[in-house]
Amino acid sequence: MKIYINPTLEQTKNDNGIGRVVHAQYEHLPKLGLEIVSDFRKADVISSHVMAEGLPHLEILFSHGLYWRDTPHVPFSNVNHEANKRIANAARKALAITVPSEWVAGIYKRDMRVTPTVIGHGIEAELWQTDKKRKEPYLLWAKTRADDVCDPTPAYELAKRGVPIVSTFLPKNKPPTQNYTVTGVMPHAEMKQLIEGASIYVATTMETFGIQTLEALASGTPVLGYAWGGTKDIVRHKVDGWLAAPDDLDGLVEGLQYILDHWREMSQAARQRAEMYTWPAIMEQYAALYRRVAGEVKVESDRVSVVITNWNYGAWVGQAIESVLPQLQDGDELIVIDDGSTDNSREVIRDIYKRAHERLKDTKDNI
Repeated sequence: MKIYINPTLEQTKNDNGIGRVVHAQYEHLPKLGLEIVSDFRKADVISSHVMAEGLPHLEILFSHGLYWRDTPHVPFSNVNHEANKRIANAARKALAITVPSEWVAGIYKRDMRVTPTVIGHGIEAELWQTDKKRKEPYLLWAKTRADDVCDPTPAYELAKRGVPIVSTFLPKNKPPTQNYTVTGVMPHAEMKQLIEGASIYVATTMETFGIQTLEALASGTPVLGYAWGGTKDIVRHKVDGWLAAPDDLDGLVEGLQYILDHWREMSQAARQRAEMYTWPAIMEQYAALYRRVAGEVKVESDRVSVVITNWNYGAWVGQAIESVLPQLQDGDELIVIDDGSTDNSREVIRDIYKRAHERLKDTKDNI
C-alpha cells in the first residue's frame, strides 16, 4: 500500500510534537509494509497532520488539537478562530480522524458529532536514562515558548516558595527571582540531559498529549501537574505523579511533598508507565488505521452511483439515460428521480427501464 503523509519528512523538524510523530511514521510504517511516497498522486491513501490545504482529497486527518475559547488565562483571537476553521474543514473531508487524547476527542464528539480514533504518541524509552539525577535536585518546566497555553507561572510561583526550578522561560512581565534558573530554548540533545537530570517534571501546561511528559517518565522522573488536557491520559495520580486541580498552587505544593515522600517507588512506576508508549506499538495502531481506510477507499472507488434528476424533460431524459448505461460496471447503479413531470417523461423512463431493468435501480414509487 502506498501512502502520502503531509507534511513530508523534509518539511518537518524533529523538535516539536507534530514533527516527532511525522519522523516516527517515516521510520516505522515502512517496517509494517506501508510505502511512503513523496507524490500524493501516487498514493492509495492521503493523510495530513493538522490541516490539508493543497490536497485534492483527504482520507486521514491526524488532528493534534484545536484552540479552546474557554481555556483559562489564554485569550481567544481571530487567529485561533481561523485555525479552528481550517482544521474543521479538513476534518469534514477526511474518512477518519485521529487525536492524541480523549480530551481532544471530546470536542469532535461534542461539536462535530464524529468519534475520532485516539492514538497517543510514543517515544524510544530505551534511549532515556534513569540514573542521571543531579545531586542538587530541581524541578523542570520546559516548553519551547511562553505564550498561549505554555505558561510557566505555576513553576515561577513554586520558586517564590523556595522550590528550585529550572525553566526554559520566565513568565511574561515577571522579574528574575531566586531558585528560578532560565535556560532558554535548547537543542533536543541538551534538553534530554536536563530532563534526565530532573527530580520532578512540572506538567501544568494544558497539552493535547505531552510527549515531553512521556520523556520525563521514561527518565524515571515523576510528574507534578494539573489534571487537565492530555496529561490526564498519561499520568496516574499518586502512582507516577501528582495531578492537582488546575490553578491550585497549594495542591501543587501538597503534591510536591507527596512525591518527595514516595519518590523512589514513583520513579520506578514512571519508567514502567513510559514503556507502555513505544513507537513500534503506536505505529501498529496507525498501520491498522491505514489498512482499514484503504479498504473503505477501495469500496468507494469500485462503485459508481449516477443520479439523473428530471422534470418535464421527456425530450431529453431518454438520451441522458442511454448515455450512462454503456458506462456502468457490475455494482454500479443509475438512479432516475422524476419530480412530478406532466409531460411524457415517465413513459420514456418506464420504457427504458423495462428494456434494461437488470441494470437500473427502481425508484421509490416503482415507475
